[in-house]
Amino acid sequence: MGTDIENPICVLHVALEFGPATFGGLGRVATQMVDAQNRFEISDKRQFDASIITPFYPYLYANYANNAQAVATIEHLYDNKIVTSKIFCVEIGETRHYLVQPPPEYQHLFAMEYLPEIYTDTQISPFIQRVKFFNSCVAAYVNNPNIGSNHPAPQILQLHDWQSALVPKLLKELHLNTSIKSVFTVHIDNGDRGTYNCSELDGIGLNFHKSTCIMKALGLINSDKIVAVSPRFLRECIETKFDDPELEFLRKIFAWSSVQNKTMGIANGINYADYCPLGKQINDAANVHFEKARIKQQIAAELQGSRLLWKFDPNLPLILYVGRYSPEKGPETFEQVIRDTAGRATFVAVGRGMTDEVFRVMVQHSRQTDNVFITASETEQAQLIQLLRAGADIVFIPSHRDAFGLVGPEGLANGSIIVTTGVGGLRDVVQGLNYSDTDDIIGNGIFYEDMPEAEHNPALTQALNQALDLFATLTDDQLNAMQTKIMLDAQKFDWAAENGSLHQYLQIYKSLIHVPEDNTPRPLRLPKPSPFGKRRKTTKTK
Repeated sequence: MGTDIENPICVLHVALEFGPATFGGLGRVATQMVDAQNRFEISDKRQFDASIITPFYPYLYANYANNAQAVATIEHLYDNKIVTSKIFCVEIGETRHYLVQPPPEYQHLFAMEYLPEIYTDTQISPFIQRVKFFNSCVAAYVNNPNIGSNHPAPQILQLHDWQSALVPKLLKELHLNTSIKSVFTVHIDNGDRGTYNCSELDGIGLNFHKSTCIMKALGLINSDKIVAVSPRFLRECIETKFDDPELEFLRKIFAWSSVQNKTMGIANGINYADYCPLGKQINDAANVHFEKARIKQQIAAELQGSRLLWKFDPNLPLILYVGRYSPEKGPETFEQVIRDTAGRATFVAVGRGMTDEVFRVMVQHSRQTDNVFITASETEQAQLIQLLRAGADIVFIPSHRDAFGLVGPEGLANGSIIVTTGVGGLRDVVQGLNYSDTDDIIGNGIFYEDMPEAEHNPALTQALNQALDLFATLTDDQLNAMQTKIMLDAQKFDWAAENGSLHQYLQIYKSLIHVPEDNTPRPLRLPKPSPFGKRRKTTKTK
C-alpha cells in the first residue's frame, strides 16, 4: 500500500465519552479506536500518535484523581467573556487522555454523577451549555502554535459526531486556522442532529445567519472529510429521502459532500482479542460448542439462588441482548421473545438506562419466569458480561435504528449467530445463514423484517424459530464447526485487519495532510494570527 511513514500522524479525538465515562456505542468506539491506532504498525513502524480530549467529569472520572496532571491553562470565550480553563492529562498505556476543566464558576457544567447524564439536561447543567463550553475550549487549545511536548500538536482532529461540531467552525471563523484538518465521524442517524435556536449558541464568538442551527449540519459543512461508521449507513444518509425538512436538508448535505468526494463509509472495528474468548473463557479452541455448554453451566451456578423458584437451564440455547434500553434499540420486543421461546431457550438482557416498558418486563419475568434474566445493574453486568458473551448461542439485535451496531461483531467474535432487523450498518456485518449443507454452513445470522408498531411481529417469531430449530437439529459436531467458523471469521472486524478500518483511516489522514511520495509527513504551517487576541500561554508539567 505504500503507507510506511517515518513519523506517526498526530490525531486528536474529540468526544464527550471515553473510558470510564462511556455510556453507549460512541464512547466504546472512541475508546477502542484510540487504543487500536496507538498499537497499529506497518513494517514495524507506528502509523498514528493518537490521543483524545473530553470534558473532565469529576464524578465519572473520580479514579483519575491521583493520576491527572495539569498541563495547560486556556483562555477562551464563553458567555461573551474570556474565561480560563485548565487542561489535565492522564496517560493510559500509549494513550494520552486530555480533559477540560472549567474555572470554579462553571465547574457545575460537567458535574455529571451518572453516565446517562452525559447527554441530558440536568438541574444545574443544560446540555447545550456544556457542549458550547467544551467546543470553545478545545478549539482554543489546539489553535495554539506553541504547545509543547506535553500537549497534542494535532494534524488531524477526529470529531465524534455533532457534539463536537462547533470545533472546526471555531477554528476556521474565529481563529482563522485552516492548517489543522478535521474528520467528522457520524455515529448516529440524522434523527439525532442537535437542532437549536442560534441564540442558544451565542457567547463563544460565532455568528449565524439563520435563527435555527442544526449542529450536525455544522459538522458536515465545516469538516474536511466525513466518515459514516459503515458503508451501508452512509448510503442511507445519502439516499433515504424524508418529508421532514431538517432531515432532507441533512440528506442533501451528505449527497453534495459525496459528489465532492468528501464522504466515506468505514465500518467500526473491534479489538478482536478483547472480545474473543479463546484462551480466556474458552480453553479448548477445537471444541467451541462444548466449551459454550460448560460456560452456560458456570452462568447457571453464578445465578443460582437469586430467586428460590426461578431456574436458569444451561442445557438450552442462550439468547443474549446487550445494549442500551433506549427505544431505538427495540427493547419492546423482549416480551415477544420471552413468549416465543418459552421452554426452548434462555433469554438474557444486559443493558443500561431504563424505560417503563423494560422495567415492567423485568418485574414480570426476570427471575420470576424460568430462563429469563434482565438486568440494568452495573455490578451484575461487570460480574457476568464476559461469561454471557462467551456462552451465548444467539445474539439478539432488534434495533429500529442503528448506524453500525458494535454488538454484532462482538457477538460474532464469540461464535454466536445473530438474529436482527439488519437496519443501518448491521448488514455490513451480518450475512444470512445458508444451512442447506449442514456440514458447511455459510453466513452468520438471520434477518427479520422490522415492524416497530406491531404488538406481535410474525417475522420475529419465524426468525427465532429458524435459529432454535438450527440448535435442535444440528449435531454437536456441526454446531461446533459453525460456531468455530463464525468466531474465526470475525477477525476481519479487528481494527487492524488487512484492508480494515485503520488502513482506511490512514489513507484519509494522509490525503488531508498531503503526505508526499517519499512518505515523510510535511510539517504543519503555523496558523494565521487569530482575531481572538493574544495566544494563550501554556503551563507545562515536567
